[in-house]
Amino acid sequence: MFQVVEINTLAELKAYRMAWEDLWLRGRTQRYSLSSDWFEAYARLVSDRGMKVLVISLAGKVIGILPLVLKQVHTRLGSQRVLTYPLDGWGNWYGPIGPNPAATLTAGLRYLTTTRRDWDLLDLPYVDRDRHDLGRTQTAARNIGWNVTERLWRQIPLIQLVGSWSEFLSSKRTEVLDEILQAERRIDQLGQVQLWRYRSGVHASADLERLLNAWKLVLSATGRAGEFAMLEHLALAADQRNQLDLSALVLDQLPLACGLGFVQGATVELVQGMSHASSACTSGRLSSRQVASVLLGRLLEQGIALGDDQYEICPTCEWTETARALWSTDVLNSYRYSMAPWSHLRSALLVRYHAARTSRIPRKQFSDNPRRVVQEQRNSTAPQLKIYR
Repeated sequence: MFQVVEINTLAELKAYRMAWEDLWLRGRTQRYSLSSDWFEAYARLVSDRGMKVLVISLAGKVIGILPLVLKQVHTRLGSQRVLTYPLDGWGNWYGPIGPNPAATLTAGLRYLTTTRRDWDLLDLPYVDRDRHDLGRTQTAARNIGWNVTERLWRQIPLIQLVGSWSEFLSSKRTEVLDEILQAERRIDQLGQVQLWRYRSGVHASADLERLLNAWKLVLSATGRAGEFAMLEHLALAADQRNQLDLSALVLDQLPLACGLGFVQGATVELVQGMSHASSACTSGRLSSRQVASVLLGRLLEQGIALGDDQYEICPTCEWTETARALWSTDVLNSYRYSMAPWSHLRSALLVRYHAARTSRIPRKQFSDNPRRVVQEQRNSTAPQLKIYR
């Protein structure tokens, strides 16, 4: 029998920090956004969210954690209290923490049906259905009789780096390669161009300070100075875990664009990217698309030297369309699962409404490493659960 403890404050969460870290290390993916450091930073900076972290135990041992936050959302049927994942566009993927996602989801959802109803709708976006979730979220909801709908949430440009830089470029279509090279020639004509970069464990701390200052300048120049505190806090927390990748494209010492990425093994998740409307852009000598292309190209070229295998471009990044058009080699699908019991009538009707308007998208397989073939895996269901302790 599973035991579930609900955590509503950071003070209560401290007792489970070591358990969270252990589960994170033993999970299928060690993304920074799934770490306890991420959640604590998020909870401190996003003050309008209620915390509902479900700690799942079996025979006295923690086997999974389901981090959720509560927020108010306006829908077609009025304001709804929505339980969701704590990401808010600062990444591509989220889900249960630990090596037992199916058991964690099943126990967590069953707990939510039997406790006080301070929420109306459970809405879980950022689900990596095709590579990691494999239908577990939908199965867990159906097993307890909830209404659930599956929708495509976001399409994420994937850039797989295979071979040398010249081999990678030679794989591009002629018109795409021409546009990439034209952007490089155009920016080189305007002055001295540099790529500033900081990778945790690779570059000096002075590079980190310089790049944070560049980010501050770009945010201020675009009227978004208030966002710097959150970016800095999340970046420094990621650096403590050796998972930070900061970058800036600089023309004559003036930052034209900045990027923020999180590293997991040989994968870089580029979660924020922003261009600065400098005189070079506003005068028509350089377009924002060209700036983004040059920065992405130089990041990728250097990434091959650093041993990176692939880059995932978050859809909230300003350069997503540039990455999709010029640099991506494939697209990853992120899914959203909305669910509610019939006791929440308005929410259940909303789920049914979306289900009626949504066509099923067949599953396709991807590899975390473009050089490794992923074998077909079967969906987990409750009777087949295998618990890792």
